[in-house]
Amino acid sequence: MKQRNLATSSFATKQPATPNHHRILAAATFAVLLALFCLPVAKAQRISDVSVTSTIKDFVDYTDPNLGTTQRIPMQIESDGLGPYRNTKYVQSIIQSGGDWELDALSSRYSDKKVYLDFSQPITGSGSNGGIPVAPFTSAVLKARFISKCHDYGNSMFTILGGQTVPCPLVVTFDYAGNSYRLPMNPLTNYPETDYVNITCTGVDANSQCNQWKIEPSGACVTSDCTVRKNVVRLGKLVTVKGQTTEENQGDFYMSFSISITNP
Repeated sequence: MKQRNLATSSFATKQPATPNHHRILAAATFAVLLALFCLPVAKAQRISDVSVTSTIKDFVDYTDPNLGTTQRIPMQIESDGLGPYRNTKYVQSIIQSGGDWELDALSSRYSDKKVYLDFSQPITGSGSNGGIPVAPFTSAVLKARFISKCHDYGNSMFTILGGQTVPCPLVVTFDYAGNSYRLPMNPLTNYPETDYVNITCTGVDANSQCNQWKIEPSGACVTSDCTVRKNVVRLGKLVTVKGQTTEENQGDFYMSFSISITNP
C-alpha cells in the first residue's frame, strides 16, 4: 500500500509566519488606510429632515410699471386663510434629507390644515381623447399634499446658492368625493405639456446656506413683466382596477401660485 507523503500533501502543517511576513502585512494595511484617507471627501449628506414654515399666497398685488396701476391677481392654488403651514404632529412641512420639499396636510386624518384649489381655467381640447377637461369641482378648500422632488432633476434645496433659481417637478395630491387626484407638473416624465416649477433661494444664513425659498410657476407670463406666471398642470384621477392603480387623464388647466418657505 502506498504511504501518503506528508511533506507534499495539501494537509501538511503550514509553517508559522515569520516576523518579516507580519511587517509586510502591516505595511500593506497602512498603505490601504492611507489611500482611503487621501481620497477626496464628499460633501456631508444630511441624515434627517428639516422642519420649515410654508406660506401659500392667496393673491399677488401687481403694479404695472408702465401704467402705474395696481391690480390684485388671485392664485389658483391658495391657502386655507388660517395662516402658514408649520411642521406638527399631524401636518408635515419639511425639506427632506435629500433636498425635496414636502407639505403634507392630507395623510393624517387629524390634519387641521387645508388648501384652496381653483380649476376655473381649463385648456380646450386637453381632456381624454382631445375632449373637454373635466374637474371634480370649480373651486374647493380641502386637504392636500405637495411634494417637489428636486433630486429627480439633480437639484437639492439645501445646495441652492443665494439668488439662484433651479427647476424642480411638483405634484399636488388631493381627495374629493371618495376619489383621489393628482396634479403633476413634470414635463420630463409622462406629462410633456406641463411646466416644472422654479425654486429660488431668497435668503441665506450666516454660513451662506440657503434658509429661505420661493416656489413659483415657470410657464406663460400673466403680467407684462412676467413677475406672475402660470403653469400648465395635468389633472389625473387615480382609478384602481383588479389591484392595479392607473391615472386617468382629466385634462389640463392653468394655475398660478406663489409659495414661500423659511427655515425655521
